[in-house]
Amino acid sequence: MKRAVIVFLGCLLFSCGSKNAEAYLTDGNAKTDLENYVGAVEDYNKAIEINPQFVEAYYKRGNIKKELQDIKGAIADYTKAIEINTNYSEVYYSRGLAKCNLADYKGAVADFSKVLEIKPGNFYAHYNRGFAYGKLNNRKGEVEDSAKAMSFYPKLNDAYNNSGIAKDDRKDHAGAMEDYNKAIQLDSSDAEPYYNRGIVNDELKNYKAAIEDYSKAIELDPKFANAYYNRGIAKHRLGDDKGACLDWTKVGELGDSGAYEAVKKYCK
Repeated sequence: MKRAVIVFLGCLLFSCGSKNAEAYLTDGNAKTDLENYVGAVEDYNKAIEINPQFVEAYYKRGNIKKELQDIKGAIADYTKAIEINTNYSEVYYSRGLAKCNLADYKGAVADFSKVLEIKPGNFYAHYNRGFAYGKLNNRKGEVEDSAKAMSFYPKLNDAYNNSGIAKDDRKDHAGAMEDYNKAIQLDSSDAEPYYNRGIVNDELKNYKAAIEDYSKAIELDPKFANAYYNRGIAKHRLGDDKGACLDWTKVGELGDSGAYEAVKKYCK
């Protein structure tokens, strides 16, 4: 599974006219990518003010609140999003993770179960529901969910890669790193675990290590656009804007024409 932690910089990087709720959402996403969480929340607030039924804005604002350890605030936003759209599986999943943060494992099991009702066979919901069952001393549920999750990936390195993603989702960075390392040991030719390990290093602000991981992913898969983009962000955070702009230009060459607008505005 390829994950992008960052979306393109949108209206933050090029001029916009009068802004609607979608434009504020785009700006909020861009600010989130650059860890400007206060600015992101302001944009999501404006999007919701314009459109009080804007599910995505509640969801994204909830994600920021969870990142800032306002877990109860995050759950409130997720719950509001679910009230508007009762079939948004990603919001149930995120709320389940937030409930794990509060040790509300029974509530987490209910949310992960709802994900599986909407999207049967979801690896991450099975894996993290198994974790919650374990915390509730339900060993049968823990073993069954863990076995079910792992059964989706006959190749052991893929199983470790995806269990790493599941652990990173609940901010178990050490566990995620361990799983990505195991995946790499089993198959060092797979770009995915290097890329995902780069994401963990990004989250831990180990930007040099993140760049090394993204670079290895690119070496193995020269068309890995997300890896170029994330590497550009890591370089930007280290003050290497020239290198960042080269990476973002490459993303455009790989087919995302919006990247050129970002380069034109952001890269001098």
